[in-house]
Amino acid sequence: VAVQTSMPIAHSGTSASGTCTSSELTELLQRTVILDPTPIAPCAVSAESLESVANYSPSMVALNDMMKSQLEMTRRFVAGARQVALGVSSALREDYQYTTLESTKEYIARHKPKVLSLKEAKQLVKAEQYNQS
Repeated sequence: VAVQTSMPIAHSGTSASGTCTSSELTELLQRTVILDPTPIAPCAVSAESLESVANYSPSMVALNDMMKSQLEMTRRFVAGARQVALGVSSALREDYQYTTLESTKEYIARHKPKVLSLKEAKQLVKAEQYNQS
């Protein structure tokens, strides 16, 4: 059983800044008051913060946390996409030229195998048969 060892002092409230001094907080914590407990919440939390926390419902707090995490994931995704774009753009050569239809036709004409005559084709087939036997 806790016993009150001193007369309860009237709670002076908080200082002008909204917080208790360390001596007030120490005195509040050292006393054990059964009949008239002195609230310590105003000493630990400013009045504005206490009021704003008291007005939130648990669902609003959960929604706020979820939205913060969604925003952070979106930020990380955008940062990753930027890194990929920078990597791709730096990997491209500065002298890169896109392929045109004309350059494709020229390449095909240069690398097209020559057309064999019937006589050349027969000789080629005979040579392949001779090499296989």
